[in-house]
Amino acid sequence: RGAVVALDRKTGKEAWRVDTAGGVLSSVCALPDRVLFCSADGKLSAVNLADGKPIWSVSLAAGVMAPPTVAGSRVYTVDVT
Repeated sequence: RGAVVALDRKTGKEAWRVDTAGGVLSSVCALPDRVLFCSADGKLSAVNLADGKPIWSVSLAAGVMAPPTVAGSRVYTVDVT
């Protein structure tokens, strides 16, 4: 299990948390309106930057150990297949 946690940068208090079935083994990709992250259970997920609520999630062939990258309208990552 793992989690992506957002902290208030002034107080350090937890703003929101997204628990994952697989550990999160890389950094997140923070965009103006969302946060993208990959997990060891093979999911690439996007959550709302403000509250951590899910936007979308896709299952890849295997665990993902590299952070997602965004260029234009595409999201890129790798899996360990």
